[in-house]
Amino acid sequence: MKTIFIVWAEEKAIFYQKKKQLTPEEIKGKKVYTYNTLADLKEGDILNPKKGNFLFQVVRVMDDHFNFYNKNSDELKKEMESRSDIPIQTIEIVKNVNNLHCEIIK
Repeated sequence: MKTIFIVWAEEKAIFYQKKKQLTPEEIKGKKVYTYNTLADLKEGDILNPKKGNFLFQVVRVMDDHFNFYNKNSDELKKEMESRSDIPIQTIEIVKNVNNLHCEIIK
């Protein structure tokens, strides 16, 4: 299990026209979301959610996994220590020929 950081990349139609990943400058202005996954992902991978009109881009992959995220300090934790610690959800990745589909699981 690894902890990954993703951002909402682009609307699917726009991304498929441009066929490019977000630049570091474009990523800076976006909110980053944290998930755990068993998938072998790397920075820059594009995830295609089953639902929704946007794609996700993986911006960081950690070798370890964490169970909680503190919404006040942005700290990742193995164990819950305060009410501000939020459980990190697991995202399941299903690979197909053209892209990576994802589904959030508990």
